[in-house]
Amino acid sequence: LSEVEIGWAMNGLADITGPDDVVIGVPDEARDGSVAGWPDGEYPGLAVDDDATTKFLHFKGEVEATGVKIAPAAGPSVVTGLTLTTANDAPERDPASYELYGSNESIDGPYELIASGDVADLIQETEYPRFTKTSIAIENAAAYAYYQVMFPTVRDAGAANSMQIAEIELIGKVVPTVVWVSFHDDAADGPSGSAADAGFTEAPDKAYTDLLTANGYTVVRYMTSKEPDVDYLNSADLVITSRSVSSGHYSGSGAVLWNSVTAPMIITGGYTTRTSRMGFTTGTDMVDTTGDINLAVEDSSHPIFTGIELIDGVMANPFAGIVEYPTDGTLARGVSVNNNDLNAEGVLLATVSNVEDPTAGGMVIAEWQAGATLTHNGGTDALGGRRLVFLTGAREASGITSETAGLYDLYDDGATMFLNAVEYMLVK
Repeated sequence: LSEVEIGWAMNGLADITGPDDVVIGVPDEARDGSVAGWPDGEYPGLAVDDDATTKFLHFKGEVEATGVKIAPAAGPSVVTGLTLTTANDAPERDPASYELYGSNESIDGPYELIASGDVADLIQETEYPRFTKTSIAIENAAAYAYYQVMFPTVRDAGAANSMQIAEIELIGKVVPTVVWVSFHDDAADGPSGSAADAGFTEAPDKAYTDLLTANGYTVVRYMTSKEPDVDYLNSADLVITSRSVSSGHYSGSGAVLWNSVTAPMIITGGYTTRTSRMGFTTGTDMVDTTGDINLAVEDSSHPIFTGIELIDGVMANPFAGIVEYPTDGTLARGVSVNNNDLNAEGVLLATVSNVEDPTAGGMVIAEWQAGATLTHNGGTDALGGRRLVFLTGAREASGITSETAGLYDLYDDGATMFLNAVEYMLVK
């Protein structure tokens, strides 16, 4: 391995392409003798088939930029490296320069340039060995779902009749996909109809999905339902149920389905934790916070509390507070806390520390392992996957539709803990 490859491995970076990817040649055209297209046995998909004995050859490569568009089956990723493996013969056809592009629209673009330059190893006076890899480090922090790799020039255009490459690897990390369950399933973060009628122009819980996106996660909104598509949810890296949901969707048969999800889940709404819903607690008592709250932490070494200042086990800075509606300044209600005990298999992580608040001592953060048993009004379930209750998101103001619940209410330390929680739940 080269120094560059060793560095990639040490940082957990790997090839995000593979034989299951969708690959399109550029230009994408039918073969015309030896002046356009490619031979039947040297088609674009062979550039990412993980087999250096095959190759992709484009007959226009000596006269214009040629390459491939790739939709990696692994999903969106942040690419910070590129490797190219020379083909079996004809060094004059080796790429002499490259351009790497990314898109989040479609495999057809539009594309943004990520990096470009010479392929240094392939343009030296001595021809580069056949079936040999060269590695290129790339400065990039943006995630893309689609990539385009172009080769504007080849080693010796005068002698070549094409461009050829045995293998292209895009080195990086796949971005975890978070499914955000909410009343508001518009991909553009628009509000539900009822929230729009109440004056909202964006989903009330949009600040949470913005926070996740800003920290490198791919977020997909999903409509809350009593009949969720469990197979779809199981395909996610993480499922988060927003405070902006109907708790009735998590009762009876709905509770059975949601509890069966095998993907890890974070539950942000206290109303869904009751025995009349999914059964994380032993009762149905609900109280709202009335001001800023700090949390008393049970185990300061837990990863969720990394970077949080504690004084005698209590947050030095506030966790969450009371927020206003962006429409007219109406005060939302606070965090809704179920003040009953956890069920026997839950592990309490943090409670409200403020003795003057009606929620004092109530659970805000707790976790359950896959297989834990929950008893609720609809029956008894064994959890399909890990669960974390992390209460956040304002309750709707009195007299206003519940679809306006879920306004962002975290202070800086609360946001840090939320991101820590996401990272913690993504650990396999």
